[in-house]
Amino acid sequence: TGGMLQYDLFGNGITEFASLSIRAGQDYTFAYIRNELFQNILLDIESEALAQESRYSVLYLNGKYWGLYCLKEDFSKQFYASHEGVSRESVESHRTFIEDNPVFRQEVYGFCLENDLSKAENYEELCRRLDIDAFIDWYIIEGYSANTDIRGNTRYFRSAENGGRWKVALFDLDWAMYYHKSAFNALSRGWCNAVYEQTPMLSSLMENETFRKKLIARYAELIKGPLSNESMLERIDLMAEK
Repeated sequence: TGGMLQYDLFGNGITEFASLSIRAGQDYTFAYIRNELFQNILLDIESEALAQESRYSVLYLNGKYWGLYCLKEDFSKQFYASHEGVSRESVESHRTFIEDNPVFRQEVYGFCLENDLSKAENYEELCRRLDIDAFIDWYIIEGYSANTDIRGNTRYFRSAENGGRWKVALFDLDWAMYYHKSAFNALSRGWCNAVYEQTPMLSSLMENETFRKKLIARYAELIKGPLSNESMLERIDLMAEK
């Protein structure tokens, strides 16, 4: 009703969709699974960071076979409202470069650059503006996967109805797992001539001892579990078989 699809399409209890994505990414001439591999990991660890549920689908147009595509939740305001239990009208989103969202730029990016985050009061204020646990998980997945196409491919959402903190969403990892030397280095130092908006934010955050300890503890937890060699190889084999 009202242009909404009412159906539990992905079996996760979400039954209202204002839009969906049918995705054929840049990875589709190679592995097919890079983006979905890492989004599924984020979903499985029940992270505060956001990721899209998906299912692979065969596409036919007018009876003609067009190949294998991935049907996905769309990163829309309705997506955030459905997953977080807030009203669609309350949701704000930041979908691309920081210069296109002056509110996010001032409240988060600018705050990181203009304040000494080694000071507890400044770090605590940032934590009221940005979901740090979500940001840490996002950073670990982006860094571990050696993604080199982050600029413009990050999404943030928030709602005043659940605290008003920006939550980061994992998006478009087709260029993950190509260049091993870019693991963590790409995001922490920039990749080639691309300086990611998160790079200076991370530099500032690394000055804070509480953040460093939280980051290290979370990475140690994940690398022994879902990001271990055994777990990753098992997951890749399973996705390939499907």
